[in-house]
Amino acid sequence: MKKSVKLLGLLTFVLLISGCSKIKDVDTSKSTLVTTISGETKSDKVYWKTDSDGVNTASVKKSKFSIQMPNTLSKYSIKLSDSKDFKNSKSINVAGVKPLIGYPKFSDKFNSYTGKFNGYDLSNVTVSEYGSQGLSDLYKSDEGNVIIRGTIDDDKLVGLSLTALLMNGLSDRESAETSYSLGIISEALGSDYKLVFKGLDKTLSKGGQKITVKSKGTTYEFNSKKGSMITIFIHK
Repeated sequence: MKKSVKLLGLLTFVLLISGCSKIKDVDTSKSTLVTTISGETKSDKVYWKTDSDGVNTASVKKSKFSIQMPNTLSKYSIKLSDSKDFKNSKSINVAGVKPLIGYPKFSDKFNSYTGKFNGYDLSNVTVSEYGSQGLSDLYKSDEGNVIIRGTIDDDKLVGLSLTALLMNGLSDRESAETSYSLGIISEALGSDYKLVFKGLDKTLSKGGQKITVKSKGTTYEFNSKKGSMITIFIHK
């Protein structure tokens, strides 16, 4: 009788162990454009889904996984599991973000500026008229070294970035495009462009130090790697 009880207890323990999720140490971090959900697991892959997405998978490397989701206006939950049937799944809440501006209004304002800047005709520096939902490139220079990216949800611009790849040998025209684009963005968002450009000058002179500027409710985060690249993240 005692042996049967011990066997039953052992069987129960094994069943409990096999039914537990192998996903652990889940962390959620939010940046200007995306939310990253990361964690650890002994499984080969992680299955995930939201109310609006079907079943997706994330690869696992050295027991770690990472899922990036474009930021949204509304909060939502994402389910994680090590099995396709989502038994013993973990539910993670993701917070919403505030919008910068309606995207149609932003693109109209950005694209309305034309003319020369530092001797260059930059009338072709325009963002896409209709932004795709989620994260996408809104503009890229001909040489590919100046990139404007945006996250859009429900026709609202919720995050924006402007990157200049200095290590590729930014041309004089691309330098002009970078300054021109930053000026138009700050104007379109109702920011004080003089204050914004002070942040740009400061981060370039510091060579790698992160500089944050806030103007009329909008935050500009300047990230510079000396001689390599500069990215400006813009959000509420």
